[in-house]
Amino acid sequence: MQLIAQHKYGLRVKDQVRFQQMIASLGRSAAVVDLLESKASSPIDFRRDKNQSSKGAAFILYNFARLSVLFRTFEEKQRTGYYPELAPIETIDFGLLKEEDEWQLFWVYVAGFPAMLRQALGDGKLARVSPHVVLGFTSGLVICLSKYYRRVRILTPRAISYTHELDEGVVDCLARVICITDLYVCTISEEIASQRKDLLKTIPREALKNCPTVIHMNCRITCSMSVSSLAGRSDSVNSLFDGNINKRPRSDSEPDSIMSIDDLWSKIEAKLDNFKQDLDKRIDGLEDSLAAFKTECGSKIDRLADSVSGVRHDVDRANASIGRVEKVNELIISGVQNENLVAMFGFIVTRLGCDESKIPLASLARLAKSPIAVDSTPPIICEFALRVDRNAFYASYLNHRDLNLSHIGFQNTNRIYVNENLTKEDREIRAAALRLKKEGKVQKVYSRNGIVYAKGRGNAPAEPCPTLEHLAVFR
Repeated sequence: MQLIAQHKYGLRVKDQVRFQQMIASLGRSAAVVDLLESKASSPIDFRRDKNQSSKGAAFILYNFARLSVLFRTFEEKQRTGYYPELAPIETIDFGLLKEEDEWQLFWVYVAGFPAMLRQALGDGKLARVSPHVVLGFTSGLVICLSKYYRRVRILTPRAISYTHELDEGVVDCLARVICITDLYVCTISEEIASQRKDLLKTIPREALKNCPTVIHMNCRITCSMSVSSLAGRSDSVNSLFDGNINKRPRSDSEPDSIMSIDDLWSKIEAKLDNFKQDLDKRIDGLEDSLAAFKTECGSKIDRLADSVSGVRHDVDRANASIGRVEKVNELIISGVQNENLVAMFGFIVTRLGCDESKIPLASLARLAKSPIAVDSTPPIICEFALRVDRNAFYASYLNHRDLNLSHIGFQNTNRIYVNENLTKEDREIRAAALRLKKEGKVQKVYSRNGIVYAKGRGNAPAEPCPTLEHLAVFR
């Protein structure tokens, strides 16, 4: 901004301190305008690579400077008597306002200033504060003013005296000065804001005949103020200022007021305190609700965990049952040295009292990888084709517990054992039960249909032990 002023426009700086202060002030003003372009509820993007423009700020500041020079020139020439003192507003002939821009400046931006402030301050409600409304209002004002200023000469070069006998052009010019300067400045103050309707009542109804209908429509749509509702219908304009205005909205029956900054701040602080108290209560209630919800969820999770444990237990039992069913026709023969399995099986069947011509059909295999070491005795799995043959063979073995290697042609009396083929889990249960038997806590251990049974001391019957937990009663 400083370089443009010096190099492009040839500005020569005499007072460097004042010039720097002015540049800083203009920079701050441009930044404020850029920030006010966003709503209070919208985020502001400060990324440097984002294309941004401050032309709106420059246009506003330019028109502000134009008005400042206009006001200062008028006041200086007024003190020298070049221009007379401004007459009271009640004596102004508003019938001289004939152009659309003149009425738009008056209705929308002068009379509409208090309504804009109320909207920007959110009618005293913090959540509805909208500072961006001020920028929109100001931008519209400078656009309308700039367009009007290009066409109309505001201050004439010759001295005038304010009388009704002056020619229409002079009075027209002075009326425009009043509308654009005095009325606008006074409207900003609380005095005109509280006396707006009295000001409007001073405008003769004949003057409103020159007001274009489009201005009334713009006021009604743009300003959302009570005055716009009065001028909404062009055919009822003549009845607006008879002293008693019928069918006025309630908001228009009360004077407009602009709250001071201190009062507004006190009101905002009170609102914030109330909001904080209400928020604390809601947070306390929310914490209680969350605690109750946590307790309820904990109970439900515990019940769900119990249900899952029960389901898992049932699944394990089902898997164990399926495993037992798969091995229901199988027996394990242990203690037999490496020999012809078919011949060995025939010798055992004959020894157990079965007819040689009725040797059951069975599949025999060593539970060891080849080659099998000499003199080793890996167990033999015997899978019967029929379960009835398996049960008969196992029952005969249980009745002849003296089966040894000498019975099948070996010069050795080592025992030959026949057991049910158990699942991995059942083998672990049987091993744990045998340890208890060795410790003297269990009297007898056996299996039936793939389930391990353990009999304690005394006359108590044997208990089935489908899981390791069932052995806890014997410890």
